[in-house]
Amino acid sequence: MHAFTRDPSSYLLGVTAAAVRVPGATLMAIGPEAELYMGDWSLEAWVGAANLNYDDAALADTTGLLAIADLAYYITPDFRVSIGGSSVIGYNQLRLATEYQVTNFDIPFSVTGEGRFGQDGSVIATIGLKHYFGDPDKSLIDRHRQDDPPDRAIDFFTAAGNPMYKTAPKTKTAEEQCQIDHPGWSWDSEMGCFDPEYL
Repeated sequence: MHAFTRDPSSYLLGVTAAAVRVPGATLMAIGPEAELYMGDWSLEAWVGAANLNYDDAALADTTGLLAIADLAYYITPDFRVSIGGSSVIGYNQLRLATEYQVTNFDIPFSVTGEGRFGQDGSVIATIGLKHYFGDPDKSLIDRHRQDDPPDRAIDFFTAAGNPMYKTAPKTKTAEEQCQIDHPGWSWDSEMGCFDPEYL
């Protein structure tokens, strides 16, 4: 959900809310967003509060800071590169992205690429095609600064990373716990955990 005001020559200011759902968890966030346009450069950011709610009662729900920011440069009006980062309730990522609008067709579309590097060592790489509606002759930089802002829910979901898929630790049996606490000991349903050397 977006509510915003914009001057395509200089800025965007607004408020964004998003929610994503995966099996076992729901992630929601709300906060202000801003974009600053400086010639061929764009600075884009969304900050606010986020809540991660687990279906499993054994997992503690968490609330914390959301911060997503990108610095973009338009090498040409149809070719953008960007570097950015995100922090969602303590999970951090570095993001590199690019987008090139193909101008030789009647239907406007672009080729996109993205790499994300998480604090836990995870790496996500994507390549895709994006279709644009409207004037086929509009440049990529004008689309980004004049058309509706992108839906941040997808970026929010990807930035959240592995914590969304957290599972509660499996409860160990008494026999398994015996082996962990006392390597080499034995387990008996009547005697419990014991040292066989003393039998």
